[in-house]
Amino acid sequence: MPSSPDQDRYSIDEMMDRLKSRPSEDSIDDGQLVTRSDGSQAIKVRKRKRRSRQPHKEERKKAQRARMVQVSAILILILAVIFAAGSAVVYSNSAPFRNKLETDIRDTTGAKVELQRFRMNPASANAGVLELAWPEGNALHSLYLRDLTARISPSSLLGKPLNGEELNAIAGKLILTPPQPNAPTRTSEQSENPRSLQFQRFAVASFDVLFGNSNSPLARLTGSEASFSPANSSGRPQLLLNGGTISLRGWPKFEVSRAHVEFRQPLVDIVSLRLADTSGSHGSFEIAGTVAPMSASDASTLAMKLDYYPLEKIAGQDLATFFSCRIETPSAAKSNFITFTPDGSSPPSMSMRFTNAPTSSFEVRNLPFLLILTTALQDTWFEAPSFESEVTGALRRSENEVSVTDLKLVNRDRMAISGSISIAKNKRLSGNLRVGVTKPMLASSGSRSLDTAFGPEHDGFRWIDITLGGTTNNPTDNFKQQLDAILSGSGSPDTPKPGQHGVPSFEELTLPE
Repeated sequence: MPSSPDQDRYSIDEMMDRLKSRPSEDSIDDGQLVTRSDGSQAIKVRKRKRRSRQPHKEERKKAQRARMVQVSAILILILAVIFAAGSAVVYSNSAPFRNKLETDIRDTTGAKVELQRFRMNPASANAGVLELAWPEGNALHSLYLRDLTARISPSSLLGKPLNGEELNAIAGKLILTPPQPNAPTRTSEQSENPRSLQFQRFAVASFDVLFGNSNSPLARLTGSEASFSPANSSGRPQLLLNGGTISLRGWPKFEVSRAHVEFRQPLVDIVSLRLADTSGSHGSFEIAGTVAPMSASDASTLAMKLDYYPLEKIAGQDLATFFSCRIETPSAAKSNFITFTPDGSSPPSMSMRFTNAPTSSFEVRNLPFLLILTTALQDTWFEAPSFESEVTGALRRSENEVSVTDLKLVNRDRMAISGSISIAKNKRLSGNLRVGVTKPMLASSGSRSLDTAFGPEHDGFRWIDITLGGTTNNPTDNFKQQLDAILSGSGSPDTPKPGQHGVPSFEELTLPE
């Protein structure tokens, strides 16, 4: 691109001359114009003397040094904490720490302690097995817990008691036995120190409880989910159970719905023990009362309350062969209870009065006299009669026998039954029933033997007394014998027997005329 015509053009000599002729005032005040050996000129500046104090730089250096000190202190503190925590973790997993923990648990519980595979870190503690064993003077015999885990406070590493919200175990087993008089209750003196395990709850996923001899316990609870709180809202130790099965010696098993138990030395309050109705019909069986485990020979009584509960579930399958009904208990608690002694000298016994629940009928079946009445009266209702109103009775159960007494069943149109029936442990059947049939029903049969066997009318029925026998698998009664005796006269040896010498048989005479 062409240069502007106004641009100055200088040769090298002209530029040198211009520099030489530059006025001296253009020089720097602090400098001196000098000419080099090659003829060029330059300004020589004198060295400036550095000031000895620069406050802003000194402040900057002080801040840097302070920050370095702070960072170093923090690093040292972190390293100290890491070292202390590491040392605490190492110590907490050592044998001396485990031995100290076992000693603390022993002094707190009064039991001999064995702790296996204990491990601990700042956040949690774990153990493979914890076993406690008490002396013979204590109602507690032993406690076994397996696979324990707990989230703990870091202060537990600093010599404080193990503490947290909940200690969990996969499985546990508690054995209770009647305490022996004059025997020690603890392996060590009561400790004045705080509890060595300070948790708000102790939970076991599958908990078993045995009361009495482990080979033949008086009572057994298995497979229940348990939660124990050292202090509830009222300040008492509390045990909550959910699910599982419970059984008394010689009794059927019951499914546990839930339970609430509180401890107040030396008594145990069963606030509520609710047994489930496994048929899915929402029936309930509740038990409540106080047990005195330290008074082993004194009877303890627990109140019972049933609502729409199957009779066969509480009476057992043997009685269910003959009776079936959903029952409920009257409000009078004194007539419905379970009694036992903790030492097992008096096995558990039960006594309760019952009525049929609303919308539930009481059915009787499999008794021989019912089949005879069905044939004679030509009415299949008598094969398994059902009573929907005026049903009352008393159920009693012990280790060796179950019975229904004071039974009263009324169907105003056909039949009434009263009396008692018992089934022994060996399945032997016994009892006495008073059976009533309405006068029109007997008249409709046209059977002379039936008309003679039943007595005069009373309360709308004609009655006959029947004695039960045999076994649950082969029940018997004397109804047929009574009819045969009527057909044979007075039943004397000289009287011809039915079917002999032209005397009609029972089957022939029970047919309608």
